Amino acid sequence: MHSATLIAGKANNSPFFQPINFEHTPITCNVHFGVPGGQGDCIQIGICRVIIDETPNPSTLAKENRRCRQAAAQITPNADGGIDMFFPEEGIMPCTERAIFRNAWFPVPVAHELPGEISNRFENTRRVIAAGRYPVIRVSGGYVISF
Repeated sequence: MHSATLIAGKANNSPFFQPINFEHTPITCNVHFGVPGGQGDCIQIGICRVIIDETPNPSTLAKENRRCRQAAAQITPNADGGIDMFFPEEGIMPCTERAIFRNAWFPVPVAHELPGEISNRFENTRRVIAAGRYPVIRVSGGYVISF
């Protein structure tokens, strides 16, 4: 695998190192935050749905077309067998940024199975995002959460 490491940001004066995977083209998706509710809606916090988006660059869609509980993301595999989700600023509503990305940790109270297309395209990646807490890392142009 071809990868490089770069400093993506700092927290408490300690640099974060974010691997960049040059071998895989990112998968574009729309992430709906929350947990699935009884009416098919998404409530609270976590990952409710990951919808693969065939739009060439969904982050350029007008923010009026987006809801507060969702954001555009680019998914790539990481060295730990999981995935990295990069959320570009232009694909995030201000209300979503306040509720989701300004916290140090992103909680996933209920495990979430990823769409099959992700594990089909990125071999050797986990199919499920486990329940737990994941750091939210501020990078140039957006945020990264590694699952």
